[in-house]
Amino acid sequence: MKVTFSEKESQAIYDKYHRKYKGVSRFHRWIWNNFESVPVETALGHKNLPVMGTIAMNFGVQGTIAEVTKLAIHYLANKYPKALKYIVNTVHDCIQMEVNKKDADAWISRIDEAFQYGWKVVSKTDLFKIKNIPMETEGEIRS
Repeated sequence: MKVTFSEKESQAIYDKYHRKYKGVSRFHRWIWNNFESVPVETALGHKNLPVMGTIAMNFGVQGTIAEVTKLAIHYLANKYPKALKYIVNTVHDCIQMEVNKKDADAWISRIDEAFQYGWKVVSKTDLFKIKNIPMETEGEIRS
């Protein structure tokens, strides 16, 4: 599904979000003003001293979901060793597999379970101020 917004519509969504989540706005401003001197980190404590403000703002979120994905692969491979032969690609928060169509629904369920496990582990860390935030997943079968 492709979603398209004009620049004006995008700015209105951005503004509404930042009015509602003032803490996020304060954090973004602080990170933007301090990124050259303060390392940013993921929920599992991986640190980076970014070279750009946008990288600083995104590193914690993108890095954390990448950690969830790695944990999901680890869990998936431990529980279903054949999984590693079917994984053909991973990107940030996605595991792509090539499996028989008859097995696709089962693998989607297994990947969902693995992501939920990874999320549960990561969201228990001290850096998460709010615990038990649900994570939605979705699977897709392509021919």
